[in-house]
Amino acid sequence: GEEASVRSVHIHNTFEGGYGIRQGDWVLLNLPKISRKNGKLNKAWAEKRGYPDEKPKIGMLYNLKEDIGQRHDVSADHPERVQQMIELLKSTLGEER
Repeated sequence: GEEASVRSVHIHNTFEGGYGIRQGDWVLLNLPKISRKNGKLNKAWAEKRGYPDEKPKIGMLYNLKEDIGQRHDVSADHPERVQQMIELLKSTLGEER
């Protein structure tokens, strides 16, 4: 059978100053340094794997239940969830608001 997770929130740090946070089916990517540098995925890599050609931004939101590959940013449809998860990330990391 399935075991209950011991954590309700998971935080991942891939890039310096860039974090992802997962809460339930939701994942928020907060990549301010990459966003400020106008970073983009490698276009050929993104096309081959079906990722949209978009620039990273602060507060990209994905619903893993509907989009396990994290290909469709739904932050514009759920601004309240974005803000709640950014605040949760900040408080978990001990950052000032």
